[in-house]
Amino acid sequence: MSSRHTFLFLLSRLQAELNRLFSEFEGLGEALGDEVSWTPVVDVIESERTLVVLVTVPGVRAADLRLEISGDVVSVSGTRRTDADGPSEMLHAGRQPGEFRRRIELPRPVNGSQAVARLAEGVLEISFPKIVDQRHQSRHIAIEEV
Repeated sequence: MSSRHTFLFLLSRLQAELNRLFSEFEGLGEALGDEVSWTPVVDVIESERTLVVLVTVPGVRAADLRLEISGDVVSVSGTRRTDADGPSEMLHAGRQPGEFRRRIELPRPVNGSQAVARLAEGVLEISFPKIVDQRHQSRHIAIEEV
């Protein structure tokens, strides 16, 4: 196969993969069961003893947030409401109101029952104590003869 054909073949594979990824992204809101209006920015920070998830949610009150952990996935969802008091006309919308949902896969095992969440200045900070991952450790197991 010539280099031109190889290039075109690789390009077509790249296009097919990008099409697949975008089609999955478009169906994300429907798969989650509701319309997703915006997506908050997320950072995950690891220290020696903790894993911290920072979710940027400007304009969202704590009462409008929902947070849960299932296995190694943290789900954050909520609603950003408009600031308008009474009937008014939005002239420029930089902060889109509406529902959001974000799932964050944690890179390390954590103790979800000891998680602490704080909302300050538009940033939701969720701290998890790390636990020892024993899945990849080997140890001797005694065999009992019967």
